[in-house]
Formats: sequence, structure tokens, C-alpha cells
Amino acid sequence: MRAIGLNHVSIHAKDLEESVRFYEDFFGLERISTPDFGYPVQWLRLGDRQLHIFVRETPAPEHHHFSVDVDDYEAAFLKAKERGCYEFGPRRFPDGSVQFYVRDPAGNRIELDWPDHRTLRKETFGEIPAVAGPAEASVYMREVVRPIRVTGFPEPVSHYADAVRAGNTIYVSGIVSAGPATAGISPNVSFLSVRWSGQSSSIRLPAGSRT
Repeated sequence: MRAIGLNHVSIHAKDLEESVRFYEDFFGLERISTPDFGYPVQWLRLGDRQLHIFVRETPAPEHHHFSVDVDDYEAAFLKAKERGCYEFGPRRFPDGSVQFYVRDPAGNRIELDWPDHRTLRKETFGEIPAVAGPAEASVYMREVVRPIRVTGFPEPVSHYADAVRAGNTIYVSGIVSAGPATAGISPNVSFLSVRWSGQSSSIRLPAGSRT
């Protein structure tokens, strides 16, 4: 027997509605049908996983946390600063992936990750401090995919010099040609992060674009 994936994460809340609204407003999570446990609980959809929130009068662990990917890292960073839930970071790992942390209303720590620091603007993030370690050290289990093709893209592009799948995001660098595309991203990939000429863009893939 072996585990084959992570199903959900459970965290506590002091005020269920306050915590649920935080995850709805900040991360865009959606409430889903929740069993009646006899005490306040709400389940939320987080991509193809779930976040379970329950009420308990216990302090949040200081260092325990869970991690999420977002479609717009800069917007999340600025939003965290604006809302006052930002804790610290970002910092980058040897492979170029990045993390920073926020706290929810109950004090739970959430890590936000991004595949490549080179796509982040220095005007917003400044010089991101590096964490030492082996070159392959990463918060992502990476799957190299090249070339990659996408359909339904706003500016149709087809072939890329390099692409790395990290979670539900395809990170692409070095576009070598453009034109109508035909196929290629697996169904559980929902975002495409593209970098070219010092610019970057993260696009939610339209329904029907993944074949």
C-alpha cells in the first residue's frame, strides 16, 4: 500500500464565517456541500482538492502550514500587504521557485508558491533573497514538457523552447514560433504562465482548450 495523492487539508477557525469569507475573498475558493458533524464545519473547493475549516478554541500552530498556487503572484502579494495578512517573504529556492507567507484570521499560516522568480517584477518584489541548497531543490515536483501546444489561447501560440509543469501551472519560456495550435495540455492543468522578452503573463486556460 502507498499513498497516491493529497486529498484535503483541515484547519481550525475561531469564527467559521470570518475564516470562510477570508478564503473566498482572498483565494477565490468556493463553498461546497458539507456533512453535519454536530459542530461548525465548512468545506471549500481548492482546485481539484478541498480545504476543510472547523471551529475549535485552540491556538494555531506557529510553524505548521499548507501551500497553494495562485494564478497571479504579484496581485496576491500586493493584496496580502493591503489586507494586513502578509507575514514574510518572498524567498527563492535553488531552482528559482519562490514562496511567501500569509496568516488567516485564525492565525493559520498559508504559503503561496510560484514556479520561477524571473517572471516577477523587481519593482514589486525587489531583490528576492536566495535559500542555499542543491540545484534541484524545489517546492514543486516538476515535469518537463517540451514542446507544448495550446488551443484556445488569446494570442494563438504553438511551439515553445522550454516548458515545465509545476502543480497545475505550465511555465513556459523562450517562445520560438507562433501560430494556430492544436493540442497538448492534460486536463488537470488550468493555468499557463508565459515569459518573453522580460515580460510575463498568467492565463487561465479556457474550457475545451485542454485535449
